[in-house]
Amino acid sequence: MGAKFDIVERSGLLQTLEHGSDEVSAVAKQSRHIQSVERAMALLEQLSTMPRGTGLATLCRNTGLSKSTAHGLLSTLVDLGYVSNEGNEYTSGSRIRSITTVHTDSADWVRELFTPALHAFNEICQRNSYLAIPSGTRSYLTLDSLDQQGSPLSDHVDARRDAVRTSAVGKIFLAHDRSFARRVRRNASLDHDLEHELMLVKESGFAFDISASRPGLHCMAIPLRHQGVLVGALGISGAEEDMEPRWMEVKARQAVRELASLVCM
Repeated sequence: MGAKFDIVERSGLLQTLEHGSDEVSAVAKQSRHIQSVERAMALLEQLSTMPRGTGLATLCRNTGLSKSTAHGLLSTLVDLGYVSNEGNEYTSGSRIRSITTVHTDSADWVRELFTPALHAFNEICQRNSYLAIPSGTRSYLTLDSLDQQGSPLSDHVDARRDAVRTSAVGKIFLAHDRSFARRVRRNASLDHDLEHELMLVKESGFAFDISASRPGLHCMAIPLRHQGVLVGALGISGAEEDMEPRWMEVKARQAVRELASLVCM
């Protein structure tokens, strides 16, 4: 797993220092969840990003499930109508489509309100960019994404990359939404380094993920507010060689400064 980084302010500049972390062990303490439900939902999330369908091997690779476990869960989901199976290909079934045709009001209006901010953020950073909202205490939900050129990006669900406790977007939610942070802490406490980092995230207005969610992946995020209330976040991600910490700091400060009217409505 990636190392944990803390953001420390020195001489008015944010710098990153590497620290050891027991963050993974803290997440592992979340033992009150029904594992079969979690695994089934992971399969459904993967299928939602693959409208043309995919095979068992791909689903196993993306979810980390064994073939026997995935096959058993998929067979149950097929019987219930939530997954369709033609030959060796699996797709979302008619029943799952029927209960997801109506998007939640919050997701729709956040997308409508902050799409201009997403495009402006993408133009400043010229990296893969994301519009995200809180969705459960483990990972966030990406509503829309753009590639480096500003074109729509088809992005697969990745619970490890999008983990609340290690991702830049997740740190934005933890730092700026007290009720959300309390729910996360109820599952497992946040370690001292992360608590300290969240204080600095709240002060600075942006957050970093420097290889914490995935080795070699760097991310940066800024908050989105409506009438003073946090409703989402904008984030960028890229390879560590393309997103050095100092570059991320410069872009974060530029975005917070230049997009003030777009990110705070």
